[in-house]
Amino acid sequence: MDGLYVKLRRETVEKEAIYVVLGVNEEGYREILDFFVGGQESAYGWREILKQLYKRGVKEVLLGVFDG
Repeated sequence: MDGLYVKLRRETVEKEAIYVVLGVNEEGYREILDFFVGGQESAYGWREILKQLYKRGVKEVLLGVFDG
């Protein structure tokens, strides 16, 4: 099984993906910037995630690593 999945109870119990956005600053410190539950991994999905990060103040993304 690829990725991180957790069982969530909504109307039924289903496995859903959790996408974690991790930032590393110039000094090498890591910080979780955000996380998103559910959905399918796609270029459109990641584009929406990046748009949200820019709205919250991320200045630039130098490298993106997407696993899955």
